[in-house]
Amino acid sequence: MPNADNAREFVDQIADLWRKRRTFKGLFGLVIVTNSLLFTLIALVYFLLSKTDVITTAHHFVNFFVACGLFIGLGNLAILGTWAYWRTPPTARSDKILILFAPSADPEASDLVYKLFERFRADIYARQMESVIECCHLPEHIPVRNNQEAHVLLAKTGARLIVYGIITRGKLKGVDVEGFTSISFAVRHRSLGRQEQVPVMRDLTAALAFRTFCAKDTDSFIERHVVVHNLSEVSLFFVALALTLDARIDDAIKFLEPLLATVQSKANAKANNPQITAFLQAVKSCLSVALQASFTRIYDSQLVDHITERAYDDQARQCEVILGRLLKLSRSTASYFMGNAIIRFHFGDIAGAKAAIEHAKRLSSFDHAGPYLSMAFLNMWERQYRPAFMQYMRAGRCKNQGVETITSVLQFLNTMLRLHPDRHELRFAIAFVNDRFYDQQIALRDYRMFLLSKPDSNLDEFKLFATRQVNKIESAELI
Repeated sequence: MPNADNAREFVDQIADLWRKRRTFKGLFGLVIVTNSLLFTLIALVYFLLSKTDVITTAHHFVNFFVACGLFIGLGNLAILGTWAYWRTPPTARSDKILILFAPSADPEASDLVYKLFERFRADIYARQMESVIECCHLPEHIPVRNNQEAHVLLAKTGARLIVYGIITRGKLKGVDVEGFTSISFAVRHRSLGRQEQVPVMRDLTAALAFRTFCAKDTDSFIERHVVVHNLSEVSLFFVALALTLDARIDDAIKFLEPLLATVQSKANAKANNPQITAFLQAVKSCLSVALQASFTRIYDSQLVDHITERAYDDQARQCEVILGRLLKLSRSTASYFMGNAIIRFHFGDIAGAKAAIEHAKRLSSFDHAGPYLSMAFLNMWERQYRPAFMQYMRAGRCKNQGVETITSVLQFLNTMLRLHPDRHELRFAIAFVNDRFYDQQIALRDYRMFLLSKPDSNLDEFKLFATRQVNKIESAELI
């Protein structure tokens, strides 16, 4: 069927011309096609006007062709303006996250770039991400050859992620393959501190480890499906990681939880696949950080100043739901049990809070004071002063504490003292934490206030310790 073959070839040429519309070759082709259509239309109009005696004189003839010249000129200017607009890099909209697809390819593989992009975009949108993500193919004349160029473009366009590399066709172990010979992902996020870089790099490495970005050149649906899914899953992970680092926690979780479900399903089906296992752990790690940040945000802004107040039970339940989602990721997360202890205490479940702290102790490093300080407080709250004192002494032997942990403990203790001013022993707790981990001048003030409160005889051990520390701090000031 030569006619059908010719028609198919013509359609393929038009499709190829459209894909390459932003190149000079594309401009040349669009000019030829558009002007051919314009001249055909002008000839048809002239024929109709001549037959209907609208054009009858030389004056009519001149006016008609002047108008046609202006029409053709304006048409070509419109084409040039549209072509120039197509060549400008896309910019991110305020309501969507922009992902740029920017691989380069040899001329014989250029059609593969467009095919992979269309499938990549379709797969992203099929994950119900069309309302929050916009995928764009970067114009061919804007090269992205290295990380520096990628990050300049990220800053210029406001894009969150750029996928770039080299796409080619060739042979691998005697089999025709097509896809990336090299691939990179550039992500825009805030600058990382030194302590953050190691875990982030670990997650990025896990996301890329052993991933397949090439397909057998057999037009196999399964093979191409694997390529596109790997691209989209890794891209979504990088976007979510960047959102987490930028404290856009709710947005990050919306990406990560569906992605986790997809990757977990793959891991269940292919239990011995190292690449899926590594990627699954990276997704879990990022989601865990995001959920912990979500818990901290609600706790710090809405709950910590109102612990044990019944009017704030809804906020406590929100925290409880987040903790439940954390637990599904891993039962060996100390931060889950520390958070759960706080919520249990809020609801008056002291036994449950203590059980959670015991779990946290087993999962924390030997030098982490948090669980011991928490257990000391719970014992003190129940007026079990001897066990409380022993837990404080054990906490005092811990050397390396993060500022965030200590400030959180102090904020909690100050809240409890404000809500229960008759519990003078809380002054000791505040003084001790400041003395060992934060600010000895504040500790000195609170030790003195604790001693002046005339605590009862059950607190003699605390009074003796406070007196000794006051003398010690004062002596150090005199030296």
